[in-house]
Amino acid sequence: MAHWQVLIGPIELMKEGGYLLWDVPSQYGFLSMLSVYILPFDSSWQSFYFLNSLMVFTMSMLIFLVIWNNKNLHWYIISLFLSLSIIFYLNAGTEVDNVNLVPSDGAFRYFWIVLILFMMFKMGSRDPFSQFLIILPVWIVGFLWSPESAFYVTAAISPMLFNYIINKDINIRKKLFVFLLFPISILFFIIFISIFYLINIGQFPDYYSFVEYIFSWTSGNPQNSKEKFNYQGPIIFLIFFLSIFFTMYFQNIKNKNSYLIFSVIFSLGAISSYLVGQSEDININSQIVFYIFGYFLIINYFKINKKYYHIISPVILTILIASYGNLSTIKHFTSTILNQDYFLKKSIYEEPEGFNEILTISDVNKEPVIFTEVGRYLIYATQDKYSNLENEEVKKINTDVWIPYKPASLYEPLTPARRKIYLSRWIQRKNTSEGWYIGPVSEHWHDSVEKSLFEVLEEENYIIKKEKKTNIYKALLFKKL
Repeated sequence: MAHWQVLIGPIELMKEGGYLLWDVPSQYGFLSMLSVYILPFDSSWQSFYFLNSLMVFTMSMLIFLVIWNNKNLHWYIISLFLSLSIIFYLNAGTEVDNVNLVPSDGAFRYFWIVLILFMMFKMGSRDPFSQFLIILPVWIVGFLWSPESAFYVTAAISPMLFNYIINKDINIRKKLFVFLLFPISILFFIIFISIFYLINIGQFPDYYSFVEYIFSWTSGNPQNSKEKFNYQGPIIFLIFFLSIFFTMYFQNIKNKNSYLIFSVIFSLGAISSYLVGQSEDININSQIVFYIFGYFLIINYFKINKKYYHIISPVILTILIASYGNLSTIKHFTSTILNQDYFLKKSIYEEPEGFNEILTISDVNKEPVIFTEVGRYLIYATQDKYSNLENEEVKKINTDVWIPYKPASLYEPLTPARRKIYLSRWIQRKNTSEGWYIGPVSEHWHDSVEKSLFEVLEEENYIIKKEKKTNIYKALLFKKL
């Protein structure tokens, strides 16, 4: 729930009339959220589930096809098991849980870099100019998808672009055209987005919001980004592969398309910045797939697989043993087959402890309610009704989002000043006369975001009209003067 809510939250806020790049913060990008938002499903959860599943399936097929490379049946079977391992099992921990418990570690974050590398290697023999024209639309989508994706796809095409510019046989006008093609394309979309915002809200977009989470995470604001980097840990695995890639490059340096190897190296360096930024050893499991993918891209294209067979075989064997030697993998496989629920009809919304009690004693009526559950993840309660404990009457909850804490964890990585900007814009637009905020009585996880909220409400002339408490929750009814 926690890892999904930061992805679903911005979409639900948009459905409440909010705008990305203005009053809706988004940790995972711009076009990524819009792509889910426009899908014709009633539920934001269903929309995200569908798009994420489609991207996972497509990325998995691309990786499998690269590893198999249309070889014999024997290698087909190995490729299938290896692909399943590095995409679904290895990244799911020793218990082999559903890898999509944390969808941000998979295709939703990395799809476009995988696709653009796949295309570059497939088109390696084509005219370079036509390659740029074909790759451009994919690069634009990847760039606008999220700031991280923009970094990844730009890293991928940089060696290709540099190789084109230094080529003495290419006309200077073509070089200049290709060099300016990418930034001018983005500038065009920025102008289009700016005009759209001016027409609809009378303001230019807050473009800093596109990149601000990057600065928040790298500055160590979020609580789980403060781990010290382990120079003696899994980073050795990444160095091992990068050493192989550099060796491959120097062996093929005279090949006119040797820049493709650097595209892989640059891409993996960009992707691995996530591992460095999070500084948690376990994150290596989500990175291995891209190193294996890059390795097979290179050996297939440059036809050098026999030279490195003895080097890479122990790594592949270790991955397969780690995945299929774990009995939890069998449980995972059977659970996957027996628990298909593509339309989320079997979803269970667990009721937080103390939920009915605090709503009962508060005597919540028609006022909108924002309910933040206890715990470090700052998730919001999804229920739209509660049971009155005094008379057992089931009462509807007004779920109008008068405070955009859906969830509050969206705001936790931001500086207090930036939180207040988003909150002020939202609360001014909503202009709600009365509304409830319900949150934990006392938890340090919530102190910072609650402080920002209460300061903004005071600045917007809200006072506390009513206050109720239990051992777990406090309920505050705010009224605008």
